[in-house]
Amino acid sequence: PRTPKHAMGNFDGDWPREAAIDFGSLGVWMYNDGTWTQLTAENPESLLAANVVGDSLDEVLADFGALGLWVWNAGTWDQLSQADAGCLAAGDVDADGTDEVLVNFVAGGLWLWNAGAWNQLTGVNADQVATGDLDGAGGDDEIVADFGAAGLWMLDSDVWTQLSAVNPDYFLVDNIDYDDSWEILGDFGSSGWWWWNDGTWEQASAVNPDYFITVKFDPDGPGGDSFIGDFGGTGFWRTGVSGWYQISSLDAEFMISGNWEA
Repeated sequence: PRTPKHAMGNFDGDWPREAAIDFGSLGVWMYNDGTWTQLTAENPESLLAANVVGDSLDEVLADFGALGLWVWNAGTWDQLSQADAGCLAAGDVDADGTDEVLVNFVAGGLWLWNAGAWNQLTGVNADQVATGDLDGAGGDDEIVADFGAAGLWMLDSDVWTQLSAVNPDYFLVDNIDYDDSWEILGDFGSSGWWWWNDGTWEQASAVNPDYFITVKFDPDGPGGDSFIGDFGGTGFWRTGVSGWYQISSLDAEFMISGNWEA
């Protein structure tokens, strides 16, 4: 999966949200109301926004490789771990109103950080991890992990369940159809592009996308999110009520979505 080099969140309590961007050798900078402020001169391997303090504001999580995993909160950096994070996610796993941090440490398996304590979820290394409300009970209480050749698995109430024996190239968790439970959207390479809904896999496309996201174009309209896929040489496409629509014939290198007009 492509490593996020940006983090968008409510870092100062006003609106709209702010953006923390990794500019490589120039470090990490935050854009807020037309002003750029440097957060660090270091170049992180990944960035993530999450509310890990529980103060209703977001913080910036950054994996600095050999320097470990750090959190930026209101101008101060604090280290969460000295180890390098292979993949990084966050969500309110225990439904207490504060996000927990999920990290696959390169040589140590998948771990959960909660209220300052680390707990190992499995010794197996995950290529990607995400959280979401897959059972409709509220919170981000389910954890989904791609364990490579072992396939795609879900952790719910301390029990791991295999969702697919096929190793996805990339997946995301989102409430695609706007019901009580969330869904999983996965790219399974030559097997195509699929989404998991209430325990059933449905094919979104037989073609393997290079990358994809979900977007709701009409917040007041019916239905759920549209699938947005970059299909390389065949261009940039979205789903609609009658099938697929081409947005651009160009090949997109990366995509993000946001409410830019709020």
